Amino acid sequence: MLDAQTAFAPIPILADGLRNGGFSSRELTGFFLKRCEELGPKYNAIVTLTADRGLQEADRADAELASGVTIALYFGP
Repeated sequence: MLDAQTAFAPIPILADGLRNGGFSSRELTGFFLKRCEELGPKYNAIVTLTADRGLQEADRADAELASGVTIALYFGP
């Protein structure tokens, strides 16, 4: 389940959630995109939010996970 603590979770914990099916890459990406949309204007820290590209990459990562391929660094050790 993605909640407020997810935003501050260490990468290995998020990687475990991806590998164990706790959430998909698309769900995790959507979670962080939503935070960017909500908090971005407050902090004025995002120049260009490429949500479509992020979701496409998330779908690719989900397909790789489903096929047993783990190549990206964010999947953890």
